[in-house]
Amino acid sequence: MGGVGRRETNAGLVRARFELSLLPEHAGSPSPVLVLRILELLEPVRRRITNAEQRMPLPQAGSLLYKIDPFSGQPKLWTYALDRWADGDTFKRFVATCEGP
Repeated sequence: MGGVGRRETNAGLVRARFELSLLPEHAGSPSPVLVLRILELLEPVRRRITNAEQRMPLPQAGSLLYKIDPFSGQPKLWTYALDRWADGDTFKRFVATCEGP
């Protein structure tokens, strides 16, 4: 779990789905916003970095995925603004990098 070229905070395998965000903070957004919901833990999720447990909630079935904000170092909800990033092949490349083996 984590991005290419980024420091992964957790390791494990989950089944997840993209959802349109219905959260209040995205209600006024000019662009539809995707969030990632963890549906099932297929392999136990474990920490890969020290002190992460104080900052980052472990993914659990039913919860939304969080990431560490690179600027603040604090947990931040993983989001993807469709209108901002869905131009041409950008979204297709994004989805391709999220696919499992």
